[in-house]
Amino acid sequence: MEQHNKMCFTDKVKVCRKLHEEMGNEDDKTPWEKTCAMILKEKVDSAMMQSIFEISSMDENYELMMSVIEMYEDGATKGQKLKGEELRNRPVLPYTKLRDFFSIKTEDQCLLLENVLDSTMTFADMCKEASILKKLDLVQRSFCQQTHCLDGGWEEAVERFPKEATRERLEEFTKLSFSRGIPDSFVNYCQRLLRLEKHEDGLKNAAAYSKNGTYAFSVPETISNLNTSILKEQCPGFSGIDLTLIDMPKDWSVEDINRLVVMIKAINRDSQKKMYNIALVCDVAHISEVLAVLKKEKNVLFNLPFAMWKTVSEDRILDWWTVYSVWL
Repeated sequence: MEQHNKMCFTDKVKVCRKLHEEMGNEDDKTPWEKTCAMILKEKVDSAMMQSIFEISSMDENYELMMSVIEMYEDGATKGQKLKGEELRNRPVLPYTKLRDFFSIKTEDQCLLLENVLDSTMTFADMCKEASILKKLDLVQRSFCQQTHCLDGGWEEAVERFPKEATRERLEEFTKLSFSRGIPDSFVNYCQRLLRLEKHEDGLKNAAAYSKNGTYAFSVPETISNLNTSILKEQCPGFSGIDLTLIDMPKDWSVEDINRLVVMIKAINRDSQKKMYNIALVCDVAHISEVLAVLKKEKNVLFNLPFAMWKTVSEDRILDWWTVYSVWL
């Protein structure tokens, strides 16, 4: 038993690899796993044995993986600094960090292993990149599903959405949890892309484009003249106003404020949008006028956040309210 305890990780993998070649090619891996655990005197369900099983049963990239492991145990990988016990004994491979590595594509595994071997990537960076690629693969499959690219797969998605079907755009969504299904925010993102796809020619005139698939347009109309028809004509895929941000002119009256609220409500009613936000930056002296308009509205939640700051000549305050359901 003492001899097995002194075996390095590489030696343990080689023992299991040899047994795998002899008896592990059956559909049922249980006998092979139990035999390996018994010989190495380890628990079959331990984290170390699970990593050993994954590595020793690799069809492709096994030799590359073993080269990386041996390189790590020699203390020769990029950025690896030995200290303490590692100076007297071989470094112990942090095998738990390899958990996501076994879930990525074999071609990605090959590239990452080669990057470690030629010292362009640290072992820790390889494991981190593998975790990102695993999550990104799930996002890409969800993207194909939501944009109806199931037949053509990712190649079709890239062809149809060249700006959106990129790692830079989709990597942001790897921070979301897909464990209980596709998140609503990602579904909404994909649905927006499908709507915008129908207006591809019109999108060429967009003034700005954000990472989340939102297009911005400059509409050459005064705010008092806006209506649904103008917005649909000027903004392809228009489906209502989610956010209105106004720096209120000093000469606006209660009637002007009321006209703004009524106009936005009418536009969103035509677009069947029942929840939206209005943010109004105004002089402190106009707060009472703003509140007077809001108090006349039904089904409106408003808030005065007391966010004040000094300008050169006067105090300004940010006053905002959120419409959860619109009274029509």
